[in-house]
Amino acid sequence: MKVHAAVAAALVLLLVATGAYGAGMLQVQDNPARSVKDLSGIWRFKEDKHNVGVAERWWLRPLAAPLLHMPVPASYNDITQDNELRRHIGWVWYERDFFVPHTWVSTGQRIVLRFESVSYAASVWVDGTAVVSHAGGHLPFEADITQLVKGTARSRLTVAVNNTLTPFTLPPGNVRVEHGPRYPKGYTVQETHFDFFNYAGIDREVYLYTTPSQWIDDITLTYDIQPNGDASVNYEIAVAKTSPTQGEEGNLIPESRPATPAATQVRLINGNGVVVAQSAQLNGSLVVERDALTLWQPGKPYLYTLEVTADDDVYHPVPPYYAWYSDSGQLEVIPYQLDTDLQGFWAKYQKPIIVSEYGADTVPGLHHDPAFMFTEDFQVEFLKQYHQVFDRYIGKFLIGELVWNFADFRTGQSPTRVGATNLKGVLTRQREPKAAAYTLKERYSHLKKSLPALGHSSPLHNTKPDILLA
Repeated sequence: MKVHAAVAAALVLLLVATGAYGAGMLQVQDNPARSVKDLSGIWRFKEDKHNVGVAERWWLRPLAAPLLHMPVPASYNDITQDNELRRHIGWVWYERDFFVPHTWVSTGQRIVLRFESVSYAASVWVDGTAVVSHAGGHLPFEADITQLVKGTARSRLTVAVNNTLTPFTLPPGNVRVEHGPRYPKGYTVQETHFDFFNYAGIDREVYLYTTPSQWIDDITLTYDIQPNGDASVNYEIAVAKTSPTQGEEGNLIPESRPATPAATQVRLINGNGVVVAQSAQLNGSLVVERDALTLWQPGKPYLYTLEVTADDDVYHPVPPYYAWYSDSGQLEVIPYQLDTDLQGFWAKYQKPIIVSEYGADTVPGLHHDPAFMFTEDFQVEFLKQYHQVFDRYIGKFLIGELVWNFADFRTGQSPTRVGATNLKGVLTRQREPKAAAYTLKERYSHLKKSLPALGHSSPLHNTKPDILLA
């Protein structure tokens, strides 16, 4: 097995960053031992207006007309001009045909169907056989379909998607049904308590991919910076194999079980393609000496590659809105309130802090002197007030800042949302810059020059960031 996982040092302090989803959920990858087929494109789509599809078992046969053509990935609410479909609550159905390459079957590969994101809940069938169900639109899910497909036959993939939010979902919501003469019969509303529209559908890519019958199932990476400046990448590798079990209906259900590969090789490769550390163990630590170490920094990103080979598989492995929601429009309170809260968090937890969300709504092109809320002038002054506080603590305990938001985005209709849009972006929905975008450009240029000067002198080199203000 071979694994290539991109790893990097971040904000001068972090050596390794990984994005593993948990056991058995590594990102899809095409390499010499794995093949990938993207099922994105135009799918057949049917709105289940009366939510009867599950009771009528629509997955047992091709979806009946009338059907729409729906792009995947996409949120179906925002594709058509049908307001009823946009407001639909409950089930919708997706369907498409696919083929598995004959070589995948003839070489005995394990074949996996992978969904990167479906909002909110989904049930999936292949040729009428249930393969997986999942709730939660924020995480990927997958199923081993090796026993259900053949290299020369067409297969039918059916996906039922439900966007209903309840007090027990994330995000939560409530369904309200109105009766009486003031509303149409069966009038139903999805109530939410968050500031964005409840988009739903197959929102990210759908893949078929293969692995050998024994494969790398998971990789866990952590890091340490030693007192002498050396860096260590600590790793744990999980290898699995398929062990089919008998289902209730007599069918074989593939189950993953731990396995031990006959041979393992782990290599850490720098940006120039040079191996700087290696091991032959499934669990261990790779050390990069300080003199050979290159850290990531703004304007000079640097990546290491972790390559893992095991037998035949390969894998390349609290929002501080001061002067907005509180003390609205009073820019002068920001330095006092932000400074007080940052010092309070540091005093209590003694952990580095990342401010991951701060910003102000801005109507593009709206100006006023003096600066008022919703003007571009206010957004600029708002950011500058934050930045002057950030500068006091960079190099002490503040290790990250992230403005909310990169670009304006659509929300539900509300008296607080102009044009049903969250306008906190520094770019418009059309990706045109507001005045604040130039403020951030100057800010990041300043950081690019000042951060490298911190180097190894920062007292936080041996401390891991644990506080996230979001």
